[in-house]
Amino acid sequence: MCIEYTIDYEKLELKAENFQIINGAQTVGSLAWAEPNENIKILFRLTKTTNVKTSELRNQIINCNNIQNSIKDSDFRSNDNLQIWLEEKFKLSPIYPVLPYKVDYIRKRGYKSKSKGVARTIKLEDLAKIRYAFFQEPTLVHESPSSLWARRTEEGV
Repeated sequence: MCIEYTIDYEKLELKAENFQIINGAQTVGSLAWAEPNENIKILFRLTKTTNVKTSELRNQIINCNNIQNSIKDSDFRSNDNLQIWLEEKFKLSPIYPVLPYKVDYIRKRGYKSKSKGVARTIKLEDLAKIRYAFFQEPTLVHESPSSLWARRTEEGV
């Protein structure tokens, strides 16, 4: 995804402005570790848009292209500024005497705790359920947990 691109067919060169990989980061990461090979060809789709920060278009592309992996609504929120802020704040634990151990906030599925020694983890989805149950009401977190991630305009909470 980018906001502008040019192609030089003679040099076989593509230049993209505000380029962002949406699907394929694992592939690109694997290629970065591979030995250079001129015979490798990469097929990709480049989408030009007016704004790469628009999460709605990015989310639609992810949903339409991810048929091999299940995508949860919470996955779209894991890179929100609030989730990144929470991750940083949890790095400040332990908070003696309340918490005598380190707590790692896991904002993305598949991530593992990086702490050495005794540490506890709390996942983004679990923290959201605990918070909503405590401050709002407890039944929704069991009846309709996905509504915690939907925006209010989409009948979420």
